[in-house]
Amino acid sequence: MARSKKIALLFGCLFTLAALASWMFAQHKLREHRWTVLEGTIHIESGFLLEDSFTVDVPADYFVEIECSKTIEFERLDSLLTDQLAVSYSVTEDGKPLASGDSAGYRGAAYAQDYISRQVGKFPCAPGHTYHLTLRVTQTLPELASTDPVAKVSVAPIVFKSAFVTASLAAYLAIGLGIAGIICMMPPLCSMVFRRRPENDDKAEQGVDPNA
Repeated sequence: MARSKKIALLFGCLFTLAALASWMFAQHKLREHRWTVLEGTIHIESGFLLEDSFTVDVPADYFVEIECSKTIEFERLDSLLTDQLAVSYSVTEDGKPLASGDSAGYRGAAYAQDYISRQVGKFPCAPGHTYHLTLRVTQTLPELASTDPVAKVSVAPIVFKSAFVTASLAAYLAIGLGIAGIICMMPPLCSMVFRRRPENDDKAEQGVDPNA
């Protein structure tokens, strides 16, 4: 193989390895902090109680929300979560009351391709403390049984804006390096493949086994 092709193949390998490292860094930045700090399956049945403790990674306002999959008609699901969902919650910080409320007193929602999330409360949290959530369902909604409802405590993604930007830049860099690696490696690899093929054809014409 010509020296130039060997150099191109070497650079292609280096670009590919750099692309892999950049992509792994991007994934690391996206998972560096937890967006959801508590998650538990619930039943939308009167009297259902969920209690659990959690900690947080960054100081911010966190939301108590009920997330339901879009397994029923969108408008109906949205109406049930907006107008009929009835839950109450309370949060303690290191054993001391921090916040409390119910779905009637706070209205917020988030919409995604596969689910709708109904926010029922918001409260401030900071690292270094232990928080405890108590959530109680106060009205039964049988239609929501098939939506796999989940209670969550999470933070708005905008809190991690700098991580998003860094991860996006790293991902774009990975794509660019990957393309550069492919461009560098394709000519020498193609040259090796097509150079070997005529040799095998010549041997076949001479009645020699090309694999001998």
